Amino acid sequence: MRSLHESSTKRWALCLSFGCLLVGCSDDSDTDPALGTTVYVDQSAADGGDGSAAHPFRTVREALEVERAFETISIAAGDYPVPSPWAFDATVTVTGADGGTTTLDGEETGARIAWTSSAKLTLTTLGFAAPFSFDSGELELADVTVSEVVGPALETIEATTRFERVAVSGVTEVDGQPGTGDGIVVSGGSLQWSDGTASNVPDRALVLEGATATLADLTLTSRDRAPLTVSDGAAVTAQGIMIDQVSLGVFVDEASLELIGATISGATTAGLLASAGSTTIVTDSTFSNCPEGHVALIGAGASLTLERNRFEDAANNACISAAQTDGSVVIRDNQIDGCAGGGITLSHLTGAEITGNEVANITPDPLFEELADGITLYDAEGTVSGNTVHHTDGYGISLIRGQGIIADNVVGPVDGVGISIVELGGARVQVAGNTITQARGAGVMVLEAAADLTDNTISETIFLGSEGLGDGIAFGLGADVTATGNQCFDNGTNGIVFLDGVTGELTGNTLTANNLYGIKEHCTGPVNQVTLTDNIFADNGMGPTDLCSP
Repeated sequence: MRSLHESSTKRWALCLSFGCLLVGCSDDSDTDPALGTTVYVDQSAADGGDGSAAHPFRTVREALEVERAFETISIAAGDYPVPSPWAFDATVTVTGADGGTTTLDGEETGARIAWTSSAKLTLTTLGFAAPFSFDSGELELADVTVSEVVGPALETIEATTRFERVAVSGVTEVDGQPGTGDGIVVSGGSLQWSDGTASNVPDRALVLEGATATLADLTLTSRDRAPLTVSDGAAVTAQGIMIDQVSLGVFVDEASLELIGATISGATTAGLLASAGSTTIVTDSTFSNCPEGHVALIGAGASLTLERNRFEDAANNACISAAQTDGSVVIRDNQIDGCAGGGITLSHLTGAEITGNEVANITPDPLFEELADGITLYDAEGTVSGNTVHHTDGYGISLIRGQGIIADNVVGPVDGVGISIVELGGARVQVAGNTITQARGAGVMVLEAAADLTDNTISETIFLGSEGLGDGIAFGLGADVTATGNQCFDNGTNGIVFLDGVTGELTGNTLTANNLYGIKEHCTGPVNQVTLTDNIFADNGMGPTDLCSP
């Protein structure tokens, strides 16, 4: 089958006369039935072959230039130079020999093999010793390897591609051109790839630019940049991806990615980084030992959904962080364990949903020891509900200039305040139905903010000695608080304490067996304006109340 640009005058004349296909004349008078539809190539064959099984061609070029119709080129084991560029005009399969190794290389040393198809090209049981690129048409690869080549090792452009058991390895960069050592680059078109590897790649293992892709059961590793990079409007679904010992695991930029059942470990910068304009969904995946954090999102229009994942061991940063986006952030039913600096940290965003997660064993950031909270909203708005937070070196749940709903969480033991609301963030914060136990300093603390505390259960808070506190609920510094239907018992000092120019209503709370008072007021600053109605007191160590306001 001749290339479009290498077809002979004779072939064109035959095609014009008999109306045959571009792949080769299909008229019976021009085809020897004994040759069949398969052309054979064997570098050890004698010269003068006709492409039959009995008399193979010696070179791939001879097979491509044959002027009869065929469907398959079968190449025996060996190393073969192939022509490039080359255009395929009809559906063709190129296959290597079973039980041997068939390797294709450029006819010129170091040349890229660049093929084009206006129909479908299938390559099976082959190795490439030169980088391979394919433009347009349809490409199918099965049991194909590309190794020890200059990147990008395998590139497709606006093509429909399907890969099975494709392996890329040993890629190098162009001399003096950092960032040129990619493994596979898919620009536009589509890709279906299952059961493959791209390893020992200096830059990106798999790049999807504006492509639609479905990936399954791949192992990807690279040295300098993210092994899986999704950009320029690409839409990708990836299942069962494994990434290990890399700088950055996955990068999503102005594109969409759904990551299912992934295993990402040892990413020194981040397991996954999503930027402006991205849509990222991660489910049923495991992230581990990513020192600077597992998932980070930043940028306008970016959205993130994390559901039923496990995140463990981030030595220098929060496990999950998101900032400066007006897109949705949903973090639901994840296990988050062993992070330094925070479990979940959200800042400068709205509409976040943090639901049903377990956050545990949060230790201080090595540079900022005060950062050791389980869940933090900083200048952010969202719903924090149904989470379990325990064994944090800082606060359990913290809102700093934040707003939203904190409901039905179980917090404690923690080595800081159970729920902290600091500085006014806009609308009143709703704190309802939470269970807080063994918090240090206070179960709920509200400073310079407005909050409604309803039906929370707070017990066994720990007295901080010279620092005071140890209360069930503490509010001050101009806070405006309503507390209704809360149960505060067995706390280190008081059930409820307030001070310094606060306003509020304490109604229908049950305050029992606290070490000092059920309700205590400190009158050390501006006058408080707090009303008490229908509260229940019993067995508090120093009595039901200690008030100084009229």
